[in-house]
This record gives sequence, structure tokens and C-alpha cells, in this order.
Amino acid sequence: MQPHEQDATRPPPIEVDIQGASAAIVALRGEHDLSTQPEVAHALTRASHYPEVLVDLSECTFMDSSVIAALVGTSRALESNAGRLELVIPAEAHTVQRIAQLTNIASFIPVHETRAQGMAAIESRLGDTV
Repeated sequence: MQPHEQDATRPPPIEVDIQGASAAIVALRGEHDLSTQPEVAHALTRASHYPEVLVDLSECTFMDSSVIAALVGTSRALESNAGRLELVIPAEAHTVQRIAQLTNIASFIPVHETRAQGMAAIESRLGDTV
């Protein structure tokens, strides 16, 4: 199997799920580095057509600085248009938790432990159900 081929039994490594008219969820699964950064950037660009973006890293096992840069860039772009990017990093995602701590990403991008908590924060800001 080629590096970016999809095994039909597993969910895709990058997935964008549109949540109504105001929000999108980007799920990253597995390892993401310079080799997947273009696909990650494309997914983030697609999601950023919506003002609220939740990036779910629950099944992400690694991300490098190119992916972090894409997250930060998307967050800043959304904020300049009154939008917001938030992250889901569960406590059991030790490697991604460590990367988040080393980069201090939580100081400028809100982090939630579960997707439900992230969606609740978005719904609260929007004042309705997404």
C-alpha cells in the first residue's frame, strides 16, 4: 500500500465533517508531518470557510512543526474574521499532549479534552445547536 492510500477498513487519516452552517470538525488520525502537511492544510482551508473549526486530535499519534504551523496559521486567519479554531486533545493522547505542552499551543488555541466539550463550547458561543 502506498503511504497515502486508504485502507477501506479504517477511517481516513484526515476528515472534514461540516456541522451546520457555522462549524466544521477536522479529525486527524495517525501521524502527521511534512509528508501529510499539504493534505492537512487543504482540510483546514476547507474547514475555515466556516467561522468555528474544531480540530480533533483524539486519534492523532504524532504531529510535527509543519502541522502545528498550519494549525496556528488557520487559527490566526479565523480570528481575523471573527472566527475561532479549537483543539481536542484527550489526556490519554500522551504524545500529542506532550507536543502541545512543548509548543505551549494552549496559550493561544483553546484545548478541550473531548469532542463533546469542544462542540459544547462552540454551541455556547453561537447561541444555538450546531
